[in-house]
Formats: sequence, C-alpha cells, structure tokens
Amino acid sequence: MKELLNESIAVIFDDHAMFTDPFSAALERYALFRRVYAFNKEAELISFFLNLPNRTRIYLFIDYQMPERNAPSVIQDVKRISRSVTVIVLSTLTNPVLIKDLLQHSGIQGFISKTSGFNEIVECLHAIGRNEQFISPDIKNMLNDVTEYTVSFTPRELEILQCCLQGYSIEITAKKLFISINTVITHRRRMMRKANCKSTGELIAYARKIGII
Repeated sequence: MKELLNESIAVIFDDHAMFTDPFSAALERYALFRRVYAFNKEAELISFFLNLPNRTRIYLFIDYQMPERNAPSVIQDVKRISRSVTVIVLSTLTNPVLIKDLLQHSGIQGFISKTSGFNEIVECLHAIGRNEQFISPDIKNMLNDVTEYTVSFTPRELEILQCCLQGYSIEITAKKLFISINTVITHRRRMMRKANCKSTGELIAYARKIGII
C-alpha cells in the first residue's frame, strides 16, 4: 500500500487556505504521497488536471461546499479529464440527504469528517487500497439512524438549483452550464415533480427546508 501511494500524487481542493495549507503540510510530513498539491480556485484545479501526464495516479481530497459549485459538479468535471482519479471528500457536511446522494451519484471512494483525526485519513487510504469505500464512523452512524429518506437530486439538478438560487434565468443557466435551454427546463420540471412543487420559488423553499442549499 505504501509503495502504491509513494507512486501517487495528492491534490487538495478547498476554498480555505487555512485548511489546505496545514493539511498539505501534514500529508507531506507523513510522506504518504510522491507530491502534494493544494488549490483554492477551481480554474487552477482544472488547469492542473488538464496538464497532468497520462496514467498519473491521483488522490483528490475535496471539500463539499464551494462558493460557486459544490463538490459533485467539480468531481464530474475532474473525472471527465482523469477517469482513474480517486476522490475523497473532506467536509463538515452533516445533512444525510446530501451525503447519501454524494455517495450514490458522485463516484467517491471516501467521505471523512473534517473533525476527524489524521488517523482516519490513513484508515481511509488503506480501505481504498482494499477496493473498499470508506466513510467516517460518525457519518456512518448518522446515516444508519436516518429512517426517512428525503427527495434525491442528481449533481446536475443541484447545479441548476444553485443557479435558481442565484436568480439566473433559464438562458443564463444554460450558458453557464454549457447545456441547452430545453435541458434546463427538463431538469427544473423533474425537480419540481420530485419535490411536489409548482414553481421554482417553492422548489428553492423546499431545498432550503431540507438543507441542501
């Protein structure tokens, strides 16, 4: 396992330098990876992946909540560039609906609470080395205690929901996400049907109520 990691690089993406700097320093101190890179801006992260040599083994540590787009959308873009990237989410997120959606739709291999100790990072890496998905015990217990599962939205639907929240029109949303106007309309209708809402205003209110935006 250690030999495999020593041939890999770690990439940290979080909009807070107060987190990325000490975390990257810890990874370097434990010599878990060949190199460690940290980014606070999405454009720099994507540019980095576009310029990586093929077949580079990458472990991406990413926060869920970002200023512009949340983790599922960023993960989708990264996986289009590097299909073999291993994704580990580090977050303070405690909403079971979002966590379940993330685990089901985003192709992540690990979910670790930012309140966890560094030993969980090591446990996570060992679990991934055994081809197992790792979830922090506290998060796993929380998910096991959930008896009612609220409406599930896909990463793309959550992106469009964020655009609705920011007041973007259908046309601007389509341009921002590089999709057609009809696709935006279809996603909006599907979300309203899922949540039993009659307008985007009701949909945003519902999303706020269950804590996904």
